[in-house]
Amino acid sequence: MKKIVNVIIIAMFLLPAVSGEITHNEMIRKNNYRSGEGIYKPYSPGVYQENVFYYLPNQLIVIFNETLFDVDECKAFAGYNFTDILSDINAALIDVPGADPCLMECIKRELSSCDEVEYVEFNFIDDIVLTEQGNSNIKKSWGQNVTNCPDAWKKTKGNKEVSIAFIDSGVDYHVDFKKPEKEADFIDPEWWQPPDDRAEDVYGHGTKMVGIVFGKHNDIGLDGVAPNCIYYSVRVSKNGSFLRYIDVWRVARGILYAASPLHLNADILCIPISLELKENMCIPVEKACEIARNKYHSVLIASAGNENEKRISFPGKYNTTICVGAINDKNERFFLSSQGDELDVVAPGSEIFTTNLSNSYVCISGTSPATAFVAGIAALYFSAKGVKNPNMEDVENCEKALIESAMEHDLGEPGKDQEFGYGLVDAKLVVTVGRKIVGDFYWKPSSPSPGDLIVFHSTSYDPDGEISIYAWDFNNDGKDDAWGKTVSTVYPKSGKYTCAHWVKSNDGQSLTIKKTIKVTKTKKISGIPSNEKHIQPILLELFFKKFIS
Repeated sequence: MKKIVNVIIIAMFLLPAVSGEITHNEMIRKNNYRSGEGIYKPYSPGVYQENVFYYLPNQLIVIFNETLFDVDECKAFAGYNFTDILSDINAALIDVPGADPCLMECIKRELSSCDEVEYVEFNFIDDIVLTEQGNSNIKKSWGQNVTNCPDAWKKTKGNKEVSIAFIDSGVDYHVDFKKPEKEADFIDPEWWQPPDDRAEDVYGHGTKMVGIVFGKHNDIGLDGVAPNCIYYSVRVSKNGSFLRYIDVWRVARGILYAASPLHLNADILCIPISLELKENMCIPVEKACEIARNKYHSVLIASAGNENEKRISFPGKYNTTICVGAINDKNERFFLSSQGDELDVVAPGSEIFTTNLSNSYVCISGTSPATAFVAGIAALYFSAKGVKNPNMEDVENCEKALIESAMEHDLGEPGKDQEFGYGLVDAKLVVTVGRKIVGDFYWKPSSPSPGDLIVFHSTSYDPDGEISIYAWDFNNDGKDDAWGKTVSTVYPKSGKYTCAHWVKSNDGQSLTIKKTIKVTKTKKISGIPSNEKHIQPILLELFFKKFIS
């Protein structure tokens, strides 16, 4: 690590002289280089071009292949160059305000040659895309209805043990939803300071997402998907001169902060923002998602992007996330929704009625609102299953429940496809899915005779619910003869009888178990009647006659 520090310090002192020898044309070539499709350019306020990848020219992200030291040590020996550290992914940020692009290019090149460095790249940025329609003729609750939220709410509207963190533009408090439990602002404070406790939303993107999930059920505004859960707001977007942008470092930082048990410890991360960048530019976000899911056990719900291309944006492209596309009210792909093999599910994302800045309302479209819907439905799953502090199995079960519910509403080509993934998520199916009912029963006496009273007892159970209905069909003729966990009947004649036992649990599962009961006459033993209730006295009488007389 000392070698790296020396490289940086030397570069800082030598580069002013070196940069003077670089011609203007060479500098332009270095800082507008092409890599495959598109042009890379340093972000300059007030300048924007299509098909250009912009980066912050004074910031480099470095990932080391060894454990990092703390921030104070970085500041002490590096002259405040390493201004932030993400120890979870062994990453550090170099921030040199006002640095010449050639200086940063040289530092990047030198760091890339160090054995201790796994990755070094500029901090790339992207804008936030959201379409607003204003007033809409579509029923304001169509999204909730098409995902069967009203049926899911009969079981649960969420609970305060389940939390969602919105990685977005912050939140503007609104009369139609409660305030967040906690907030974190990674925009205004200095890099090395703790985040502010007020993540104010001046853009509105985050406020719109919060409304979709947490809108009060008050017949005034909108019905949120999981209003009884709690949420955190993590602000990672910054207002620029030509766009409201997010950068790779802040997104990675926000994801780790939201998932870490040392900070927010959120069960679900709603990531309705996307980075339409190249894979090598987003490595820190990829590593952050891996830690958030596989180490901290958060469910990551991420948008596919709004590029109308067959290319999924990051982090939705990663297999550590549930990637969400958008549909309209006709179950068609929303025309901007990105497509690709990594797409998992779709949800309502066209003309969605939700909350806006200054206690107002608006209709929006895009994969962002679709992502909020799925995040809310994931929260309903944890609530219905009573999950607290999810482990890895809980995360996998939640992801599986979302995907399996979508498979029941397959859209487009049969099976998984690039436009709709597995299909449309269904909140009702998500909250009722679970481990299967275990069904069984027994009877006494186990070898009955004609006319005996036979008592049947069900041992069926639901591993993550309760059995609500026990029904019995003693002759397997399709008619229920008795109800209850313990019942009885009499078979008057010898023969084989099929008993069908049907159970249903409170989460909607049902199961039928059939067994054959053999009813036979008991053989007579030297004058002993076949009715077993007389056997014991007669045997006792014989015993006394033989051994006592």
